[in-house]
Amino acid sequence: MAQAIVTPLHLTANTAGTLVKTGLGQLSVVVINTLGGAGNVLTIYDDVNSATAGNRIAVIDTSVALGSLVYDVVMSRGIFVVLAGGSAADLTIGFS
Repeated sequence: MAQAIVTPLHLTANTAGTLVKTGLGQLSVVVINTLGGAGNVLTIYDDVNSATAGNRIAVIDTSVALGSLVYDVVMSRGIFVVLAGGSAADLTIGFS
C-alpha cells in the first residue's frame, strides 16, 4: 500500500487563523518543536475558518510537552488552525 505524501507547514508566530488546506484532506501529525509560553494554544478545525466551533478537532496546550501528536484523521471541509495566547510555540503540522 502506498503511503500518502505529507506536506509540512511550519508555524512560529501566533495567528488569528491560518488556512492550511481547503477541501478533503488528512491531518497527519502536529509536532511541537519548541514549547510555547503559558497559555499558548493551537486549535485545529475541520473547516476553512474558525467560525464553526462544532468543527473543532483539537485544542492543544503547546506549553506542556515537546513531541509528535499523531492524528491521521480525514478532514472533509479543510484544515484551519489558530495559534494564540502566550508566546508562540514552534510547530510543524503534517497534512495531505
